[in-house]
Amino acid sequence: MSAKPTTLLTPEAARLLWSRFDVLAATHGLEGCRERLRSMADDLAKVRVRMAVVGEIKKGKSSFVNALLGVEALLPVATQVATSTVYEIVWGPRPRFQVFFKADSGGGHERVLEIEGERLAEYGTEYGNPGNRKGVSHIRLETPSSLLDSGMEIIDTPGLGGLFRKHAQATWRWLPQAHVVAFVVDSTQSPLTREEVDFLERIRVLKLPFFFVQTKIDSVKRELWTSWQRRNLEIISRHVGKHPRNIRYFPVSAQNKHLADRLRNDKLRQRSGFPLVAAFLEQVQLPALYALWSGRLLKEITPELLGLLRVLREQRRTEAAAIAQELDKAESDLHRYQRAFVTLKNREFPAALKELREELQVLISQTRFRLQRDLDPGAISAELDELIQQISAHPSSASRHLDDIQGQCRDLCARRAHEAVNDLYQQGRRLLVEHLNRLDSSALHTMWPRMQAPEFSFNWRDAEFRLTRTSVLEDTFRSGMAGFSVLLLTKSAVFLLPLTIPAAIFLSTRAWKSIAAGKREQVRRLLKQMVSDTARQASMDAQAAYDKQWRAFQRDCESSMASLLERHAGELARRQKAAAEVRGRSREQSKEHIAKLDSRLQELDTFHDQLRSALGFPARPG
Repeated sequence: MSAKPTTLLTPEAARLLWSRFDVLAATHGLEGCRERLRSMADDLAKVRVRMAVVGEIKKGKSSFVNALLGVEALLPVATQVATSTVYEIVWGPRPRFQVFFKADSGGGHERVLEIEGERLAEYGTEYGNPGNRKGVSHIRLETPSSLLDSGMEIIDTPGLGGLFRKHAQATWRWLPQAHVVAFVVDSTQSPLTREEVDFLERIRVLKLPFFFVQTKIDSVKRELWTSWQRRNLEIISRHVGKHPRNIRYFPVSAQNKHLADRLRNDKLRQRSGFPLVAAFLEQVQLPALYALWSGRLLKEITPELLGLLRVLREQRRTEAAAIAQELDKAESDLHRYQRAFVTLKNREFPAALKELREELQVLISQTRFRLQRDLDPGAISAELDELIQQISAHPSSASRHLDDIQGQCRDLCARRAHEAVNDLYQQGRRLLVEHLNRLDSSALHTMWPRMQAPEFSFNWRDAEFRLTRTSVLEDTFRSGMAGFSVLLLTKSAVFLLPLTIPAAIFLSTRAWKSIAAGKREQVRRLLKQMVSDTARQASMDAQAAYDKQWRAFQRDCESSMASLLERHAGELARRQKAAAEVRGRSREQSKEHIAKLDSRLQELDTFHDQLRSALGFPARPG
């Protein structure tokens, strides 16, 4: 029904239109909505686009961020692997580094420590802060950069996969706060792995725009990295349902970018691929997101403007009717609107609100059941059974993989919880819009709820699990060779040595297999218990966080419904005031007032056309 705008709406254009509406609202008595819309306009002026950089460990995420911002040593790179902390990079007039520590379990505030850049590795790398023993929540970096100054902030997330799979939880905690995702792969390994494809599918659940960056193209021959690029695009195309040429994919070399910056070599800089990434962000992604947010502000203005136009047109018609001595008919129309409002207020609105509450309650119950089902310890344990079997097959090294399996369990629980709540939000929002449109069909393109999707994170409490490294060889030797030792110590059995040696070897072999099987079973039970306890804790945390967030969402739904009723009540009050004024004016005064109304209507109609054009709607027929 609406045409796409030929040019993207900018925040400046939106704020200009808002300023004009602010003046019109003051002139035409719309004081009630000005404060709310002024708050939205102020928020739009301060909004920043947050780009999350994600990918598996050692793919070059931090090197990509450094090169994109033109600062070689901003984030730790090379052999230093990021911990489960997150780097938040924002604009600042000078470099500044702040470490935020996790709040204690008593609900205290985060502790903040300001450090020098040289000490980042102490808090933000696995080498300096193994297992995040220092309890770092995230690290905030400020640096001067034209890209950051244009309105972007960067979230460099921990690496996924491998022994650091537990970092996925930190990534999932920050991803819902992002507006766009840069998915990093590299040119030195095979095309997209199964784990990377799985993570891509999870990102799509959040409905965030994303693009791909292939790093380290300087490390291999061009034929190899271009073949990886073609293969990756084929894989991505199958999973996102887009043609490869419609997928934003950028091969880059951080090393060439840094060298080009040092030598001020534009040709080498172009070969690095980073100018294309910067141009995409500054000329495509940033404007598109700002256009979306600006459009939300203008959509909030639209119903207020349409309501004012309806009142002024009704007032003009009433004035004209009074001149033609048809005031009775105008009064009849006013009474009809008043009766319709009373019906809306006393019957239709309460019925719709009751129905919405019941429908939301059903969704809430369904989602609560889904969370219980999807986070059931048995279901999570079954999903990870293959990994448990692989680890328990080697009991002596099982303790080294505890973090790995617990991290994968947490990642799985977080993903399922986010998917369930996101689905619930989408369904709840659809129900709300249906009820709003049913109560007022004129709100079809303007009365959109302003709520944000509920967000929550888990408060993981680490359980202690220890797998003692009892030597299977030692146990087997002691058990299997015991009988053989007794025989050797018996002088009368010396002549039986040719028979006892094979027997002892046979017995020790059977004992070896029996003890090894028992050890594997013991490790398997411990791992399944750890997974079950982690899933049980995730289920309780998800239910608690979900209940809190959904109550707030339910209040927002009811608030959106109430705002429609308030708008109609305001329109009725304005009509009644206008009718009273008409009765008290003379014929000549009415003609003069009609001329003023025509001028006001022309001014508002012109502004309405500008608003429609900015939102991409076709021009109204003359």
